[in-house]
Amino acid sequence: MGKELKKKRANLFLMAFLLLILLCLGNLVGYYYSLFLYIEKNTGSKEVVLNKPEQGQPINFLLLGLDNGGIEPDCEQVEKRSDVLLLLQYNPLKNKVNLVSIPRDTWITLKGKKDRINGAYAIGGAGYSISAVEELLGLKINYYISMDLEGFKNIVEGIGGVNITIPRNMNYDNELENLHVSFKRGEELCLKGESSEAFIKWRKNDDGTGFAVEELGRISNQQLLIKAFLEKLNSPAVILKLPNTIKTSIQHIKTNLDAKTLLKYCSLFIRMNKGSFNYYALKGETTYTSNISYFLYQEEKNAELLAELGVDATNIKDSNAPVYSNTLNKKNLRIKILNCTDKDGAAKTCGENLRKLGYNNITLGNGGNLDKSRFILLDKYDKYSYILKNDFAIDAVETVMKNEGNFDIIIMLGYDYLKLM
Repeated sequence: MGKELKKKRANLFLMAFLLLILLCLGNLVGYYYSLFLYIEKNTGSKEVVLNKPEQGQPINFLLLGLDNGGIEPDCEQVEKRSDVLLLLQYNPLKNKVNLVSIPRDTWITLKGKKDRINGAYAIGGAGYSISAVEELLGLKINYYISMDLEGFKNIVEGIGGVNITIPRNMNYDNELENLHVSFKRGEELCLKGESSEAFIKWRKNDDGTGFAVEELGRISNQQLLIKAFLEKLNSPAVILKLPNTIKTSIQHIKTNLDAKTLLKYCSLFIRMNKGSFNYYALKGETTYTSNISYFLYQEEKNAELLAELGVDATNIKDSNAPVYSNTLNKKNLRIKILNCTDKDGAAKTCGENLRKLGYNNITLGNGGNLDKSRFILLDKYDKYSYILKNDFAIDAVETVMKNEGNFDIIIMLGYDYLKLM
């Protein structure tokens, strides 16, 4: 009798235990299903047409980290811009990932005007950013993911922060941006939301020391943080936090990936050997116009990277992929600048800007009214037209065998140039 009672109690305990497990599993399945529905509701954006990859071909993702937009010092409302641009290419045949950082200052053509690539998002959203990168690199973007600063901070906070060894002293306070940085070189820190934002934004210290080339320096910090982030995802404890982290962050994300595909690739990248991730940054030259930095992408310096990405360089448009030469002797070029507007000082301002870039032999004058600026270039300098277009901030160029007055270049400033003053 006692044995039968014990047996019944054991069976009841086993049944209760199994019931408890079933209830837990049911709740877990219900939770994950509701999470999937929530993700599904907030993904699959129709803002950009889906460009499905071909079977076995590399898959290209454009990752956009957005700033907050806001009000400029002159009280002008500014739309959100892409503060971070990353091309992530996954090669399924080689099972590896190439991460390519694109400087936000990269000089491209937007709506017929020269501008920095980070402005593409402000003008036309993710679609414009995708088009700009496709033209720049000569490849097709299949998917995009954009995330604002709050989403970025939520994710870093959600996984418990990322561990970074600080590479250099960083001391900077900017009340306007609410950016406060105080890190010492060699410190091993766990950077969370606010501190991780400060780390990737930092360029200069209050005393003027910092990165020699600010944007490329920022990229090195961004890649350090990405590597640390991926390493952190290897922890089982962090993986358990991911569902809730995704739930609190997904509203800050836009993507043309549907929920199922998004989760598939996230899972794939988390499980991949981190040695399969290769990190690159576009190579080029940084120049300054009116104290604004511009990055000039140089195709010849990126030949190996383009080959790695499977890009046929002949498909890249000349306007965004120059064969750049360092042999242009700017100081000896004979340049005439004509003010073709009724506003005084346009030619003088242009001349001052060009002298900062190394053009010294400049003559000023006036011409007939002109709406759109252009310049006339001697044929022998045609191979330098890209660098000249960038330096002059003028796209329209005419090549001739001989110029009036023995000038190598005649610049005619139209009314469109006044917007740049």
